[in-house]
Amino acid sequence: MEHTKTKYRAFGSNNEGYQTFLRSMHEGIIEPGSTVTQTELCKKMNMSVTPLRECLVLLEEYGLVEVRPRAGIKIVYPDISFFRSNMQFRTIIEKSALPSFVEKSEDELLDSLQLEHIEGREKIQKLDDISSTVEELAKLDKYLHSNIVEALHNTSISAAHHRLQDNLSLCKLVHTELTYRQNLIDTYDEHLVLIEAVKERDYNAAIAALNAHLRASTYRMFT
Repeated sequence: MEHTKTKYRAFGSNNEGYQTFLRSMHEGIIEPGSTVTQTELCKKMNMSVTPLRECLVLLEEYGLVEVRPRAGIKIVYPDISFFRSNMQFRTIIEKSALPSFVEKSEDELLDSLQLEHIEGREKIQKLDDISSTVEELAKLDKYLHSNIVEALHNTSISAAHHRLQDNLSLCKLVHTELTYRQNLIDTYDEHLVLIEAVKERDYNAAIAALNAHLRASTYRMFT
């Protein structure tokens, strides 16, 4: 049977400046922990002054920059404390949402997720160069975890969770130097255990799988 790939929704803030900032961080245009002037940031983000100032209000609210009068704009450095606070908040949200996801998630979604994980895992095992698969797994990971939270049908909680995932992706910029094949395979396997538990509508197995996955994710971040 032909499988149609999951249509990934644009989870997270729709603010163009926010998305440009994240993209610039991931592409190395903006350096974590650096201090820049407003003019420099305009050039790095290819934005004029007025839109940038509006964007900075949002970025400062999200804890991604600190605007220091006459001293410049301090870019967040996603240190261990930053990771811990964001991961803890994300864990609380996902654990709270999991009962609803176990109960209400559609079989079609779970079957699609399961198949994409199986195919992704097989692809990693076959390829000599796994660099192209890293972003695929990152999108799939975000999609899975976002769907867990969306089971609550609470837009405010979902928006907060999306930002937490964005923040945690920034941590990988400074704490993950190499991507190992086994780490990717382990992530796929952990997801598959979770998905299977949800398909069986077994909350106890699902929460155990989620806890194990989040612990392993934390370990992989710093090793």
